[in-house]
Amino acid sequence: MTAKLLTSIEQWGELLKRYQQEETLCNNYMMLAEMESLINAGSLSVLENNNNLFLLQKKEKCSRVYYYLNCMNESFDIDIENDLVVEIIFRQNKGLPEQELEFLSRCGFVMYKRRDQYSGSYKEMRLRSHATGIVVREATSIEEVKCSCELFNKVFDAYSGDYISDKEIHSLFEAKAIHVATDIKGLFLGALHQTIINNTAWISHLAVIDKARGKGVGKALLDSFVENNKREGKGRYMLWVQSKNATAIKMYQDKGFIPVGKSTLSMIKIKQTL
Repeated sequence: MTAKLLTSIEQWGELLKRYQQEETLCNNYMMLAEMESLINAGSLSVLENNNNLFLLQKKEKCSRVYYYLNCMNESFDIDIENDLVVEIIFRQNKGLPEQELEFLSRCGFVMYKRRDQYSGSYKEMRLRSHATGIVVREATSIEEVKCSCELFNKVFDAYSGDYISDKEIHSLFEAKAIHVATDIKGLFLGALHQTIINNTAWISHLAVIDKARGKGVGKALLDSFVENNKREGKGRYMLWVQSKNATAIKMYQDKGFIPVGKSTLSMIKIKQTL
């Protein structure tokens, strides 16, 4: 099976008319504007079965798969060089998405990692990390944004996380999306990447260099994130965190973030050495 490049949002609309039904199982929650941007960049391809539709987003280290499943007996196999990653969002009170997991396992995907969603509001935040000698500020140059993104890509998993390509660095700088932590001499210690969606401030990445861990850098970045967004009229905050990252979970919970009962499962199909 060979994927074909998606060339227009209108083409995508026609595909949805054929494959999206009331009982369709789907993991694609991208907004229309995001999809149109990816189509214009030549980053989205589609693969059709008789009853199922698959959307592939080309990323730096892999291709992410979005599915529209109507028939569990059809197979999914694709002639592609990249490793494949699929992420399934589910609500914990409804249990694991067994049908999707069974289908993907049969198609050669294996379980990889799980992330849980946390939320917080300003009135619930326990601020003031009391860390001394740490300065948090907006990134002031392309070089600082690039340094931050290199740290994110080193710390976060390229398959289940969001790898940041060099093409995105300039737009992140223009959007003022990166804040850095330094010591009083200006030495880089860590960074936070935020994304604003529907007036909610999301923590997309937060990372600290190895030598600065355990010294309150992450907490200082969190405090600044909350306070800055509060001044901008945004008092609600969200994030995803790996379920086995006990250190990060404790930091977020100590600040006042709470789990919302929503999780994602990542599954991978390896085409090259991991």
